Amino acid sequence: MFVPDKTCPKCTSPQYKFRGRKPVDANEKKGLHPGIETKYQCGPCGHSWKVWVPGELPTMPPAVSGAPVVGE
Repeated sequence: MFVPDKTCPKCTSPQYKFRGRKPVDANEKKGLHPGIETKYQCGPCGHSWKVWVPGELPTMPPAVSGAPVVGE
């Protein structure tokens, strides 16, 4: 059976909700390098799961001085 990416590991439903993302430090005991942990929750069955990928969270570019500010 074909299971597309980002489906619930419990019921294979593609209907999921993004619940959060955070950087994760390296863990020598578990043999993990620094990475990003993303949490998802299945809509139909309510199962929650985490996905870990190596890398870093992107940073926001610095603000441009003299740029107009919205709302002023």
